[in-house]
Amino acid sequence: VIVLPDTHADVRWFKDIGNDYIRSWIGAALLVKGVFIGVLNVDSAAVNAYNDELGETVAAFANQAAIAIENARMFTELKNAEESLRTLNEDLERRVETRTLELQQANAALKESFETLQKTSEQLLLREKMSALGELVAGFTHEMKTPIGVGLQASSHLEEKTRELEQHYRAGGMKRSALEHYLKTASESTKMILVNLQRASEQIESFK
Repeated sequence: VIVLPDTHADVRWFKDIGNDYIRSWIGAALLVKGVFIGVLNVDSAAVNAYNDELGETVAAFANQAAIAIENARMFTELKNAEESLRTLNEDLERRVETRTLELQQANAALKESFETLQKTSEQLLLREKMSALGELVAGFTHEMKTPIGVGLQASSHLEEKTRELEQHYRAGGMKRSALEHYLKTASESTKMILVNLQRASEQIESFK
């Protein structure tokens, strides 16, 4: 603390515009943890208005003022920190909500893609089964054509020979040789029909 009972008689006093009226002055440094933050000024227009005892009082008041200023600064910083933390938390919550929504949308799209893939896989599997079945049916049809075709041919041939024999019989001109020839043809045709029907039957059983 500095006490100037008479500023005009003290070389430490700096005269400046606007302070000519000051004749007594006390200046107490404002210190916070040893750091200078300002000066508490007390002045008077009267000479010898202040002494060292009063200077000590001003110094004590300056110490309290410095503490109050520091507390106010710390309170302001604390409020600013709380506000920053609140803003940060709000921003974090918004980001979490946005990220959660994005994840939900991504999961929904992934689920839809999986369901589509599963349906496509089922459709492809069904197509493969139908294709395999078509090939199997085509092969079965091909295998069945031969015995059935031969059987039909033998049956048609037997039917034709039966009509011819019937015509000879009705005309009264049927000979023994013609009957024997017919019976031979009928036996061969019947055997051929039975053999090919048996082959067709075996094909059907194997297809089951």
